[in-house]
Amino acid sequence: MKKVLTEQEKNEYIFMIRLISHSLGNTPPPTVPENLDWKSFFAVTQLNNVSNIISYSADAIGIAMPEDAKRVFTAERKFSLMKDASQFAATQKLISALEQGGIDNLLVKGQFIKDTYPQPDYRTTCDVDIHLRQSELKQAESIANSLGFKTIFSSEVLSIVRQEPFVEFELHADNGEFADTVFSEDLFASAVLKNGTAHCYEFPLEQHYIYIVEHYAKHYRDLSGMGLRMIMDMYCLHNCYKDKLDIKYVNNCLKCSGIDRFHNMLIQKGEKYFSDSFTGQLDSVDIFILTNGVMGNREVYTYNLKRRSDTNDGEGAY
Repeated sequence: MKKVLTEQEKNEYIFMIRLISHSLGNTPPPTVPENLDWKSFFAVTQLNNVSNIISYSADAIGIAMPEDAKRVFTAERKFSLMKDASQFAATQKLISALEQGGIDNLLVKGQFIKDTYPQPDYRTTCDVDIHLRQSELKQAESIANSLGFKTIFSSEVLSIVRQEPFVEFELHADNGEFADTVFSEDLFASAVLKNGTAHCYEFPLEQHYIYIVEHYAKHYRDLSGMGLRMIMDMYCLHNCYKDKLDIKYVNNCLKCSGIDRFHNMLIQKGEKYFSDSFTGQLDSVDIFILTNGVMGNREVYTYNLKRRSDTNDGEGAY
C-alpha cells in the first residue's frame, strides 16, 4: 500500500493544502504551480472531498482558472451548499418529530464539527448520525418513514433511512462499537438533556470531542484508514475548543482508550499542513493520508479485515 508521488502529484497535493489553509484563514494566498494540470488537480480535490473549499479559496484569491475547471469547481460548491442546507433542514425536522414522538435522541458529530469551520458547507457529510435507545429504534425508523425517508437498511442496532437526493440518516442503537472505549453501552449515560427539551440529548463538550477521536480511531484501526478530512476536522475542533476543553481530563480518557498517540498525531499533522511553517515536505505518512480519500479506502479496509482475521483479536497498534 506504500505510494510514491510524482513531482506533478506532489505539487497538486501541496497546492491543495495551501488553498485549504488559506480558506481556514491561516496563511497568505499561494501561487499556482507552473504547468498545473487542472483536470488532474480537480480529481485530487474530489478524492479528498474539498473541491468546494478550493472553489471558495480560488475565487477569494482571484485565481484565473480555465473555464472548464472553473465550471466543475463552481458546480461542486453549489452542490455542497444545497446538500448542506437540505441536511440541516431535514435534521431539524426529524429531531423535532422524535421529540414530539417521545423518542430519546442524541445527535453526534456532523453539526458539532461543522460549527468549527469558517462556514458549515465547508464540511460536507455523507450522512447524519443519531443515537437512539434500542427499544425505540423501530419506532424512530417509522417516524422517519412518515416524513418521507425510505429505509435502505434495518437491523436490531442500526437503521439507515434516505431521502433523495441529498439526505441520509444513520439511526444507531449501539455505543459506536469502539475498542477500549470510555463510553458505556448506554451513550445516554454520558449525555445531558438540551435546554427546553424532554428527549433531545447532547454530549458535554469533552465527551463529544472524545467520541469523535474514538470514532476516527475506529476508522483508522478497524475500517479503512484515514484521510485529509480527518486531519482537517481535528485541526478545526482542537483550535476551536482547546481553551474550553478540560485538556487533562480529555488526555487521560484518550490514554485509557489507548488512542492518545493517535490523537496527538492528528493534531500534529494539522499544525504541519495549515500553518505558515508548512514547507511542502511530505513524508510517507503524509502521502498515506493525502492519497487515501475522505476517510480511507477499500484497499486499506480489505487489509484491516485480513489483519483482524489473522490476529483473531480485532485489535491493532497505532
